[in-house]
Amino acid sequence: MKSREYMETLTINLQELKDMKYAQNHVYQDGFRNRNKDGLISSLSTVTGILTTIFNLPTPLIVADAVFSLLAALAPNEKDVLGRQIVNGVSDMDTVIEWFENNPQYDLIKIKMSFLEYPDYDMRFVTYGNTDRIVAAHTDGGWQY
Repeated sequence: MKSREYMETLTINLQELKDMKYAQNHVYQDGFRNRNKDGLISSLSTVTGILTTIFNLPTPLIVADAVFSLLAALAPNEKDVLGRQIVNGVSDMDTVIEWFENNPQYDLIKIKMSFLEYPDYDMRFVTYGNTDRIVAAHTDGGWQY
């Protein structure tokens, strides 16, 4: 299966990060674990504004179609590896959310996140984005690097 890994710097706020984590977690729960396409579409419909940022896809239906097409094409061991990477990405986002909540003086961050992309499906997932990748944080006084 053709894939590529790369880093991208995102400028995001706390709510966007929470929405990204929620969306990726539901891709794992509803897609990988439970194989519930309708459940995935329903879950993603609450965070449509962030779908392009995290997955490169614009709507819940398109994300769900891509997830289930990708799952059908992956070998069992590839599904296991991708599932672990998705869970790791969710965990890392949780760590950054905790950092944000412990540092309320910041309203935005610039963070280098690692993505795993499947170009044949125009789909990507966050695989790493921990606090050591925060390159700047924004306050009322501007950006701190």
